[in-house]
Amino acid sequence: MLPLALASLMLRSPTAGAEIGNLAEANKVAARLVELFNGGDAPGVSAQAEPEYLEAVGKERLSGLVQRVHSMGTLSAPKLVVDLGEQRQYRVVLARKEQPDLVLLLKLGVGRDGKLFALGLDPEKPSVVRTEPLATDNPGKNGWDKAVQAAVARFAEKNSTVGISVAVAQGNRQAFYNYGEVESGVGVIPTPRTVYEIGSITKTMTGFLIGQAILDGKLDLDADIRSYLPGMYPNLEFEGKPILLRHLVTHTSGLPANPPGIPDDGKADAYARYNHAALLSDLEGIKLTRLPGSTYGYSNMGGGLAGLILERTYGQPFEALLKRHIFSPAKMTRTGIALTPEMDRAYALPYDNSRAKTDRWIVNGIESAGAVRSTPEDMLRYARFSLDGKNRAAALSQRLQSPKGLKPFGLFWVRADSRLGGAYVNHEGGTGGFTGHILLMPKKRLSVVVLTNSGEEETGPLAYEIALRLLK
Repeated sequence: MLPLALASLMLRSPTAGAEIGNLAEANKVAARLVELFNGGDAPGVSAQAEPEYLEAVGKERLSGLVQRVHSMGTLSAPKLVVDLGEQRQYRVVLARKEQPDLVLLLKLGVGRDGKLFALGLDPEKPSVVRTEPLATDNPGKNGWDKAVQAAVARFAEKNSTVGISVAVAQGNRQAFYNYGEVESGVGVIPTPRTVYEIGSITKTMTGFLIGQAILDGKLDLDADIRSYLPGMYPNLEFEGKPILLRHLVTHTSGLPANPPGIPDDGKADAYARYNHAALLSDLEGIKLTRLPGSTYGYSNMGGGLAGLILERTYGQPFEALLKRHIFSPAKMTRTGIALTPEMDRAYALPYDNSRAKTDRWIVNGIESAGAVRSTPEDMLRYARFSLDGKNRAAALSQRLQSPKGLKPFGLFWVRADSRLGGAYVNHEGGTGGFTGHILLMPKKRLSVVVLTNSGEEETGPLAYEIALRLLK
């Protein structure tokens, strides 16, 4: 299946707070776009976009998508699937000339002036066959209950998730919603104290610690990372330009996605067999192929190296730093890398995306990239801790640090803009049997946490949809 995504729906014009067009206006724009795509009219599609969005996406990229779709076949009339205000989704069928038809989702953000501030065209996932809906403790009584229920129901229709926990907070109000099972076939619904692997959401905690170290005068974002490492590492530069700490936290270092020494054998204990000595050894063999800071490339190796730098800077283990600066002040009593007996008993069983049981992950050597386990209750505490306006390290960790023109990151936090919620930060996390997402909208004091015991699910769109439904 050809990937048709033009741009992540997180890529929007930066005019947060601008007025959103009504549904009737969006319907007109959707119909007009289908006509333009079918006519191969790239300039016409460009004319529908806000200048800021067109600049962000690129006219050539947009033109390429139009011509590609036009060459493949003809789009049907759009049918509205969901109206989230800021985002409307329409189902269209691409009738292809020599291949089976392809069902797509046309995703639009339309301003009051009828111009696009977001656009996506993606293959729609087929529906999952379920014998019965996911069991839930959602009472379905108030607006929050119904908003979360609607979003999770749509998610469950397209994903084979075994269990889902959702935690939301706005101001002093909070709520927890749980769906499915902690173990398939047992009938036990997750709770706010069910333990999940949060994967790369751990990196946001690493970013907080980096921010704290900067405030403590121990680290400098624009320092050569070699000044914090043992040894010389002459290989960690390209054309005389070294990797800076800023490059690690914005995924622009040029380091590989994973350390070369982690076995690529598909086994759950691949990370368990790694350690810090192996990380430093792998670092000696790295050969950079581009200027640090010039290109985005997600790197667990960089995330792990950031944790090693923190350990060497403070002279304490990474988990001790987490407990001191985050877990204790945020009152996160069921969160950690090392499991307590209580956490072990509350651990949800992990499943892959085909609902087959898999193994827990133990992450060693690059713990700061994805080793933390937590609960919905504690993760919501972390979210609220991160939105505390008096928390200087949290605020610093969410501030834009990426080089201009590249994917916007704070200190590992992914930054984005919403017409309804303003600028916000978020991060996905996943292991072999768990997936999750955290989303924070500071201007609205809104937090959304989604945790599942199923691997390879895309929980980011679910968290975003919940946020939009709560803000409508």
